[in-house]
Amino acid sequence: MAPTRLEAITRSLKNQGYSEEVVELVVQQEQKKSVDESRWNRFSTWCENQGMDPFEPNKVSLTNFLATLEMKAPTISQYSRAIETVWELTCEACFSAETVSRKVGRAISVRDPALPRYETSYSIAPIVNFIKKIPLIKPSEKEARLRLLLLLRIQLLRRCADCSYILADSVDIRKQSFRQSRRKNQKDNPKVTEPISFEDNPDIPELCLKRAFQSYLGLTKRREPRGYLFLKLQGSEVVKKQTLAKLCLNAMEEAGIDIKEFKSHSLRLASANAMLDDGMSPDQVMKLGDWTSAEVFHKFYYRPKTSGAARALTNISEKNKSRERTRGGKTPSRPVM
Repeated sequence: MAPTRLEAITRSLKNQGYSEEVVELVVQQEQKKSVDESRWNRFSTWCENQGMDPFEPNKVSLTNFLATLEMKAPTISQYSRAIETVWELTCEACFSAETVSRKVGRAISVRDPALPRYETSYSIAPIVNFIKKIPLIKPSEKEARLRLLLLLRIQLLRRCADCSYILADSVDIRKQSFRQSRRKNQKDNPKVTEPISFEDNPDIPELCLKRAFQSYLGLTKRREPRGYLFLKLQGSEVVKKQTLAKLCLNAMEEAGIDIKEFKSHSLRLASANAMLDDGMSPDQVMKLGDWTSAEVFHKFYYRPKTSGAARALTNISEKNKSRERTRGGKTPSRPVM
């Protein structure tokens, strides 16, 4: 009877001369990967039916197995990684099948292309009303953080990942701008130098980003934040993008939006369509929200006249419409929230 995944890993590491402490640490980590365990078991069963040894690296067998899975490219890649991890730990000399698995993943993505998650959008008026109910005078740090986060999401179309990369030291209230240390999928050169501008809205202070920044920074000044803007309420540890997404989701639920259908990222969709309904062009919205692909924007986000959100944020005047937003230079005008 063939050894299990953990048995094979343990035996192989010991045979390669690793100490008991190292083996125990590796096995403890692998025990936590129950999903990878099921993926390996599926591959092992397939190999057994084919009369193959699942612990022997074989580029052809891996490719043939991946091709039998009726799944999308991301899951195919996860299967490949789970199998390759076992091979790495059980074989002294093994190959990387990353190139092969990527080719298979691409072929499957063409066969089964990704579809838009949301067919329609929704009005963000409930979110705006929720923000207005947050105390403007003497808010708690938690309330000030939530206001700032939601305004960044609906006014500047920032992703939660974008918000988590905002640098506290870079916020310039006088120039009304801030910087991110990283943009989406930017890993090789994470330093981003161009400022992202925001606008003042003295007519509706509850929706004023300048005031939201001032309020939040004033409350966190006692901790002298360094680095990232959004810190945990206790200590100086940065808030992860998943936590920021959960905060937005909780606010959406309290505002009355069906979070069973719409998740946190839908705020980007709904806010973009509110701007389209308010008269902004798709190019202006793409520029504001940092979309680099027009194809992606029109396929997954462009839902004009379906959100029912026209004029939901503010009563936008012609003067506000003509303002220009600076982001490392002049860009098309956008509504002031």
